[in-house]
Amino acid sequence: MSEPESPFSEHYFEPEPPNRVMDLWTALMRSGRGTEWDLLICNPPYISPNHFYTTTSRSVRNFEPKLALVPPPSESGLTDEQQGDLFYPRLLHIADKLKSKILLMEVADLSQAERVAAMAQEQ
Repeated sequence: MSEPESPFSEHYFEPEPPNRVMDLWTALMRSGRGTEWDLLICNPPYISPNHFYTTTSRSVRNFEPKLALVPPPSESGLTDEQQGDLFYPRLLHIADKLKSKILLMEVADLSQAERVAAMAQEQ
């Protein structure tokens, strides 16, 4: 019997929507590995579209990929703040499913940190 392919190999991922969080989650679940993690660290796109233009430095706007900082446009009707928080509910869900003892995520500011902490307490 051969070893299952690693979920991190370059051939493992099937074409899916451009949501890398979902791709990693799908890969882990398909592999049957990694159902309990001690530590989950993530640096999701966390800056709202408005804050990208009003609070980031020029060097960030000019030299860092916007896609890494600002969540892609999604459902209409989201506020600017909700757009910046878009990835956190899914990441909290993944951390819960993986029984992660520690979850470390980057946030933009204290206000966003408080919102994310409230989301975590609601789960």
